[in-house]
Order: sequence, then structure tokens, then C-alpha cells
Amino acid sequence: MCFVAGNETTKSLIGNTINTLFEYPGQYRLLQECPELVSSCVQESLRFEAPLQHTKRLATKDLVVDGQVIREGDQLLLCLGSANRDEEAFSGADSFDIQRKTKGHLAFGYGMHGCLGALLAERQTQALLSQLLVGPEWTRRCSEPTWQSGSFIVRCLSSLDIQFV
Repeated sequence: MCFVAGNETTKSLIGNTINTLFEYPGQYRLLQECPELVSSCVQESLRFEAPLQHTKRLATKDLVVDGQVIREGDQLLLCLGSANRDEEAFSGADSFDIQRKTKGHLAFGYGMHGCLGALLAERQTQALLSQLLVGPEWTRRCSEPTWQSGSFIVRCLSSLDIQFV
């Protein structure tokens, strides 16, 4: 569990963030102009392209949610990526905005069920972005990234070909 928490989420967040900045060049330019937005950029990336897309829970009691009966012992699949795109929680949820107030995103779960590697992933991504902003320009070498297909839970790239110019 510690290996996954410290590795999968970190590499996924880094790749997803860089790829999303390629997809939204205006946001990348804004980040270049305002590097103090690095932390906000990482939080928005977590909301927009969460590395952890799903998690399971076990119902501990009978309950009804939006008319659906859930019995004690039922397994529930929680779609975190979908929750982070909820228009009621995030206005303009399908757009990437590094100035957005992302408080309340569920990218790494919540509370005692939160991802062990969340802080590590956030800090390493912030550190990398900060360094990329002061280094040479970088571009994506191929037009479309390749997404991994081996996991239903983790959303990450299997490759992202970038070039420093």
C-alpha cells in the first residue's frame, strides 16, 4: 500500500498535470506569468484529472441515497473523478482553471480514507512545476498522449513525450 501511495499517485499527478497544461496553453501561460499559482495549479489538476478515479467502500448500515436502497454489507464503488466534475460543487467543472478555489475536491479521497501519498504527490508535483517554470521551454512531441489501460482505479499516462527547447 505504501508503494502505491508513494509512487502511483505521484507519477500520475505529475503526468496528468503536465499533459493538462499542454491541453490548456492559456493556463500554462498564466502559470508562467504567475508562478505563485503553482500550488493552485496542482490542486486544480487534482480536481480536473484526478490520479485516483475510483475507490470502494463497504456499507456499515442500511440506508437510502437518492431513492436507492443500500444494504449493510453492500460494496459501493465511489467515482471520485466524477464527483470532482460535479457542477453543483464546481462551477464550470469541465474546464481547467488554475485560479479556481478547489476546496472540497475528492482527488485523494477524504478523511481517514484519504490517500497516504497525497501530500507527497502534491509537494513533488509543485517542486517539479516550479523547476520547469524557470528552466527551458518544453513542448509535447506528439499530439496525443497515451493513457494507460490496465487500471480502472488509477488514471495516468503510459507515456508523455516532451521535448525541452
